[in-house]
Amino acid sequence: MCDTEKTKEQLIQELADLRQQLADRARAEEAQRESENRFQAAFRTSPDAININRLSDGMYVDINDGFTALTGFTAEDVFGKTSADINIWVDRTDRERLVQGLKEHGEVVDLEAQFRFKDGGVGIGLMSARIIRFGGEMCILSITRNITERKRLEDESRNAAVMRAELQKEKEILALKEQFIATISHEFRTPLAVIKTSNDLLSQYYDRLAEDRRRELFHQIDQQIKDMIGLINDTLDFTRAQAGKTEVNRLPLDLGPFCRAIVDQFQFTNDWNHRLEYTGNPPEQPVSVDKRLLQHILTNLLSNAAKYTPDDARICFELDHTASEVIFRISDEGIGIPESDQARLFDPFYRAANVDAIKGSGLGLAIVKQYVDMHGGRIEVESQEGRGSTFSVLLPNA
Repeated sequence: MCDTEKTKEQLIQELADLRQQLADRARAEEAQRESENRFQAAFRTSPDAININRLSDGMYVDINDGFTALTGFTAEDVFGKTSADINIWVDRTDRERLVQGLKEHGEVVDLEAQFRFKDGGVGIGLMSARIIRFGGEMCILSITRNITERKRLEDESRNAAVMRAELQKEKEILALKEQFIATISHEFRTPLAVIKTSNDLLSQYYDRLAEDRRRELFHQIDQQIKDMIGLINDTLDFTRAQAGKTEVNRLPLDLGPFCRAIVDQFQFTNDWNHRLEYTGNPPEQPVSVDKRLLQHILTNLLSNAAKYTPDDARICFELDHTASEVIFRISDEGIGIPESDQARLFDPFYRAANVDAIKGSGLGLAIVKQYVDMHGGRIEVESQEGRGSTFSVLLPNA
């Protein structure tokens, strides 16, 4: 009796379990059908191009209307064929990148590629793909969004930006040329007038002029010619550097003797009466620099210091170094630079507001900045109007 009752209970439980399993399977199948229906709905109605290819041989299994709308290929055109058969890839390396990404990660996201359409036209698509099971087989599901128009607009925007930049550059060059002509004309007018006046005096009154006066007039002519030659040289140096035609020939240079020679030369040729103090702490090893360009940099900064500093005032020239940089520091006790002018100090032809009648073309510091940049260095300025200026040139210690 007990065994019979137990058997009945087991049968009842097994039937209940079976009913539950059948119910679960029915729900699972219903969920599967709902999922497939949702997939099919999304697949068919998506505006993006969607295609399914067998993983084993690459054959097209299914495509949606978006695929046909984008490429022109219908289901009859692609079924039983591969992407290579319909020649849809413009660049086969894009397909190789897709395959490689699927092999390594099982999916590819936002692969930008060019595709060839049925009519021979070419478009740009943004493609994502992943490996799925479809119809009992492993397949590749690919979704491609047409971004041809977006890329065209981006290219047009980029080209417009480039054109705007080029137009702005041309405007700047034109303004620079106009400023150049105006500056050169102005700077040449004064020495030419002095030369003409001195020459006229010598031509008309040579016999009546005292010897000292003759020498003075000849000296004025000579000095004005030197100024004009200097202006021409500055102009040539600046235009060559602007055009990228200045060669930088770096060679190892012992900076201690080099700076000492510049100081000696400056003291010998300087027409002003200044107290030049030199302090040298050169690096132990030679530094790779262009000797000619570095000499121009330091000579120009020393000349500026002398030009804008009263006689008998002090000019300091300091050479120092760190593990990574060589530092040339030139300080003066001159008129200083107004704070409002310091940001544009290295612009070509720009001169500070307080230089008054002191001669200059506004090219010297622009050339210095170009030569420093060519060495991969930088130039810094500290100045206070009426208190003097300090220019520091920092070059790589290599």
